Amino acid sequence: MKTYREFVLNESVPSMSQDDFNKIFDSLKSKQKVDMWAQFVMSSRKGEWRTFIVGRKSVSKKYNSEKISLTPEGAAKTAKYFLYRKNGKVSVAQGDMGGSLLGLKTS
Repeated sequence: MKTYREFVLNESVPSMSQDDFNKIFDSLKSKQKVDMWAQFVMSSRKGEWRTFIVGRKSVSKKYNSEKISLTPEGAAKTAKYFLYRKNGKVSVAQGDMGGSLLGLKTS
């Protein structure tokens, strides 16, 4: 029997835990390439691996959160993407809209 991800996405997406996301989040450096599998509400894509270039990393001590800006490779004029970590949970956003982070890997 197919899992939900295999049925909807027609491809097997690796199941990653928050620990895996946190390890990758900690290892990201500026101008590094990272592959991300995420789904966004306003995107026509059903979800696939996309390559991003890591921008700057910022920390908010007031809100106890960290943010990494991402730019899609080869498309500098598009909306910015962000990875957030708050209370040990990594999440993703396209501009100011949240998305579902399914997979993350460094390239």
